[in-house]
Amino acid sequence: MKVTRADTFAAPPLLASLCLVLVSVASPACANELLPTTGPGPGWASQPLYAERATDTFFSLAEDAWEVGAEYFVPIQSYRPIDIMILQLARAWRFSGGLELLVGGGIFQSFGNRTDLPPGVSSDSTVTGVSGGGGARYQLVRLAQVALFVDGSVQVLLTPRQAFPAGGSGLNGFLRGGLGLSCGLTSRFALEIVYHVAHVSNASGEAFQNPGWTGHGGGVTVRYR
Repeated sequence: MKVTRADTFAAPPLLASLCLVLVSVASPACANELLPTTGPGPGWASQPLYAERATDTFFSLAEDAWEVGAEYFVPIQSYRPIDIMILQLARAWRFSGGLELLVGGGIFQSFGNRTDLPPGVSSDSTVTGVSGGGGARYQLVRLAQVALFVDGSVQVLLTPRQAFPAGGSGLNGFLRGGLGLSCGLTSRFALEIVYHVAHVSNASGEAFQNPGWTGHGGGVTVRYR
């Protein structure tokens, strides 16, 4: 076969053209897969960093809700037989990753007397007050409309007319933590059942002026999404 000068120089331009086509087709796919960065152009503008996508997914707001409920606690210490009831209202924000933040407060009511006070000192610990603060919750398991969670809260307890318990102070910290179960009733409403351990103390040291109270109990909450 006789090869002409024209045939000799025809192959390189053809191969070059094929290479350019292959590179132009493969480049966008490779760039999107290997370069997790943003860049110029409308195609790149909609491609955020991988880390940003993961963060947005975990902290994307999944639910905005109000909660109203009641809890009842009985004491753990036998020498401080004082029961506590709480009526509370809270605002809750749950994120896609399962973390939830709550802010709220309530009305505090106690019933009972201290039995470890010296004679002549009032042991009456039946008081009314208010509490307020924040908390956090994390969903451990969620199956359809049912979720198991752990939660805890830190609040300030104010009983201005009378110290709680007797011999203590009118300003205390109120801590709660435990487990709960949430069950969706409708697209808007859910019912929650909780078990909490609670502690009240003014943090001034375990002495006569800081008669801490510790108890446990449960409650029911209605949630409006």
